[in-house]
Amino acid sequence: MTSRVIFRIIIFFLFFTFIFLLFKLYQEKEGQKKFITETVVSLKGEYIGPESCAKCHQKIYDSYLETNHAKTSGFVSLKNFLGPLEEGENIFPLLKGQSLKVLEKDQKVYVQRLTKDGQIQRENSMDLFIGSGKIGRNYYTFKDDQFHRLQIHYLHTISDWTLSPNFGYPAENEQFQILGPRCLSCHMTSYREFHRGTGPNIDLPYWQTLSNWRVKDIITSVSCESCHGPGAAHVALHELDQDKVFSDMIVHPGKLSQEKSLQNCAFCHSGLAEPAKGKKYGTSNLKSFIPGRDLKNYLDYETKDMEQGGPHANNLVPLKKSACFQKSEGKMNCLTCHNVHEHERGDIVAFSKRCLSCHQNVTHKEKELKDISSNCIDCHMPKQDWDNDFITKDGTTKRVQFRSHLIKR
Repeated sequence: MTSRVIFRIIIFFLFFTFIFLLFKLYQEKEGQKKFITETVVSLKGEYIGPESCAKCHQKIYDSYLETNHAKTSGFVSLKNFLGPLEEGENIFPLLKGQSLKVLEKDQKVYVQRLTKDGQIQRENSMDLFIGSGKIGRNYYTFKDDQFHRLQIHYLHTISDWTLSPNFGYPAENEQFQILGPRCLSCHMTSYREFHRGTGPNIDLPYWQTLSNWRVKDIITSVSCESCHGPGAAHVALHELDQDKVFSDMIVHPGKLSQEKSLQNCAFCHSGLAEPAKGKKYGTSNLKSFIPGRDLKNYLDYETKDMEQGGPHANNLVPLKKSACFQKSEGKMNCLTCHNVHEHERGDIVAFSKRCLSCHQNVTHKEKELKDISSNCIDCHMPKQDWDNDFITKDGTTKRVQFRSHLIKR
C-alpha cells in the first residue's frame, strides 16, 4: 500500500469522523431543544414558591419577607401566631355564661367553645390565618377539605381577641363561613381545587362557593408569582441558561403598560369586584388570570366604587378620579407610589417624598405650613372609618380606619 493510498484512507476516515461528530452534535442540540420545549410546555403556568426566587434575588426576597403581602396568609404555627394565649387573657366571654378559649397544646393552637360550667362543647384547631396582623387576623380550621372561618379574631389596635367582624355573638350551632376561591385568589399565591362541592342551597354570596382544596398544593402569602406570574418554567430555563431566549416566561410589572400595570394590582385591590360579563366566579376563571393578561376578561373591576370599604375597598376607581392620576399623562400607576418589595405601610415620610417628586413647587393657600415634606398624606389621603364592628370582650365595639385612594386636592 503506497503512502498516497494510506493518506487517502486517513482523509476519508477523518472526513466521516467529522460528519459523524456533526450528526451527534445535531442530535444533542435537537434533543436539548426538545427537552427545553418540553420543559416550557410542562411547567408553563405552574407555581414554584418564593424560596426558588430567593436563589437569585436574595436581597429582594429578604426585604419582601417583612412586607404585609408576605404575612397576609399562612399555616398557623407558634412562631407566626398572633393573639394572647396567657391564662385569663385567652378567654372571650359569650352570652349565657359561655365562652371561647384559645390555647396551645402539642405545638398546635386550638379554640374551644365552653359551656357555662366550663365543659368543652366544641374544639377546633386553628390551621390557617388570613390577615397580616397590621389591622387584624382571621383564623380558619380545616375540615372536610374546606377552610372554615372561626368565630374569634385578633385585633391589632387593642392587641386582644374580638369576635370575627360581622359575626355578632355566635349561636351554639352556628355554621362557620367557608373560605371560597375569591378569598384564596387574593390572599394566596397558588391553590388547587379538586372538587366543586354541591352542598345545600344556602344563598352564598357571589364571591363565595363551596370548594375543596388540596392543602399540599397551596402556596400561602402574596409572593413573587402573584405579581410576576407563575415561575416554574422561568426557574427551570434559568438553570438551563435559556431564560433570555424564553424571556416571556416571567412578567416584569414595571414594563407593563399603564392599564396592565393597574390591572395587576386591581385583581385584588378592586374590592369585591364581580365577574366579567359571561364569566363565573369560580376557581378556573380566577386562576387563569396571570399578570399581563387583560383583567377585563375576568373581573368587572371598575364598577364598584367602594371608597370606604376597608380592606376590600376598590382602590382603583378613586385613584382614577384623582387629579394626580388624571394629569399624569398616562404615567401614574400603583408602582409610582408603592415599592412592593419593601415594608412601607404607615411610613408617611417615604410616601410624602414620592408626592414631592412630582409636586416640587407646592403652595398652600388656606394655611401656612412650615414643613410639608414629611406629611402630605394625612391631609390629602385622610383615614376613614371602616363600617365593620369588632365586638370586644366587654361587649363594646371597635372600628378600624383605612385610607381612601382618592387623593384629595
